[in-house]
Amino acid sequence: MKRFVPYLVLVALVLGSGCGHVARELACIQAPVAAPVTRSGDVVIQDTLRAVVDTEETLEPDPLIRSWDRLYVVRRRLLEYIGRSQNLPNDLSELRFPDDFIPYDQDAWRRKFRYTRGNSTFEVRSAGPDGCYDSPDDLIATHAAISLRP
Repeated sequence: MKRFVPYLVLVALVLGSGCGHVARELACIQAPVAAPVTRSGDVVIQDTLRAVVDTEETLEPDPLIRSWDRLYVVRRRLLEYIGRSQNLPNDLSELRFPDDFIPYDQDAWRRKFRYTRGNSTFEVRSAGPDGCYDSPDDLIATHAAISLRP
């Protein structure tokens, strides 16, 4: 006789630093509450743990949009950093939170954002799909604006 296993749904929302932007990590796990064991002669049958994990890639398959979302979060964090400390960080790694599920210092193609800063200005750039900086497909965020969302 088949036992029905309740679903345990874990939703971890990582706030993208304001303005309602949310980066999501969603994990759905189907697991038995207790590992039921049925004996049939000498055979032991045990329900197994089955898990399906939705990641940033499965929630948003387009790497261009994922990169723009990450760039948006980095820009918001930079603006908040400036508001708190009145200066710019030396490196984007200073903006990471301990519970970040997503590497916000790189784009969806796993290439580091290029971060340049001036006295009170900054530019964060993704090389885009072609992997070459300063080409027309780059995604750019500055202190004043961000590229249009693809």
